[in-house]
Amino acid sequence: MILTPAKAEDKEKWNDFVRDNYPPIGAFMITFEWGEFQKALGRNVERYEIKEGAKTLALFTLIHEKLPFNFYYGYTPRGPVFDKNINTEKCLEIMSFIAKKLKEKHSEFLFIRFEPPINESSLPQQNSYLVFTRSHIQPRKNHAVPLKDGLEKIRANLHPSTRSNIKRALNRGVEVVAKDTFNEDDYGNLFAMIEDTKKRNSGVNTYPREQYFRTFLNTIPKLLEKNREGLSLRIYWGYQNNEPAGVHMVVYFGTTATYLFGTTFTKNLNSKIATYLHWQALSEASEKGMLYYDLGGIDEKIWPSITDFKRQFRGKEWEYVGIIDAPLRPLFYYIFVILRAIKRKIKFNWFK
Repeated sequence: MILTPAKAEDKEKWNDFVRDNYPPIGAFMITFEWGEFQKALGRNVERYEIKEGAKTLALFTLIHEKLPFNFYYGYTPRGPVFDKNINTEKCLEIMSFIAKKLKEKHSEFLFIRFEPPINESSLPQQNSYLVFTRSHIQPRKNHAVPLKDGLEKIRANLHPSTRSNIKRALNRGVEVVAKDTFNEDDYGNLFAMIEDTKKRNSGVNTYPREQYFRTFLNTIPKLLEKNREGLSLRIYWGYQNNEPAGVHMVVYFGTTATYLFGTTFTKNLNSKIATYLHWQALSEASEKGMLYYDLGGIDEKIWPSITDFKRQFRGKEWEYVGIIDAPLRPLFYYIFVILRAIKRKIKFNWFK
């Protein structure tokens, strides 16, 4: 096996491999465009290809994550993506190979943090080079609605309260407009909704910072500006009685439309605008030939009400193994793990 850097001119080939080999849920995070977005945020990003002879076995994006004392670790969001015809044992061999090669290139890395699309049930009990942490950076599970059966059957399968809320939104003057631009008034409404959402969540902020949104909306190509081969963005604005009431941001890649961010004004919640925004986004995804509408992460313990809301769309749940670490400096890696656990314990007790 050999590890080679990917170049900008490899963009189409890169996305083709991801589209052809990654499961439908989460693939957008390993697209070429998502890597460019991470670069625009000021992060150090590299891309690599693993080959065996002329055959590509895997691709991954590597993000440099800062640790104290000028140390770093390498993070591969939702990656690597492997040739779909290789087995789990070969995938683990490739990850071990990647870690060994990156150790030669990056002396500042304490470990490599993988996040591959592997099912936990297929993992061995142990591995001499990899640590199966059983923890997650990205959501543990995603809830996605298959679209192949058509909107009539999908609607009939919804939870009765979800069907009722779609009707209620229409009766209460809710409309949805899909846009491909974002002006300063739109930013003002977005950030006002986020602040309002934080207040009703007792001050808890689950949203990225303002600059993140500005960079995201300026970096990810809009759906109508490009072909369907790469990552693209669609913005759904909800209005009640012609006033802004909510917004959802959805990315398209391959056969999947993925809901990433959404927020609403508290005063409009009774209009059931969140349900109607999802339904309209799902409907357009179906009309454009998508096979899945991914409502995003769910977790019964962390987000019980959101999880229940998304499950009422009665889709299919996807779960990947989560974090697999490859310690490059084992002593420092385990010190880091212990200190992080202590920090979390102290924080938990402080707010208990």
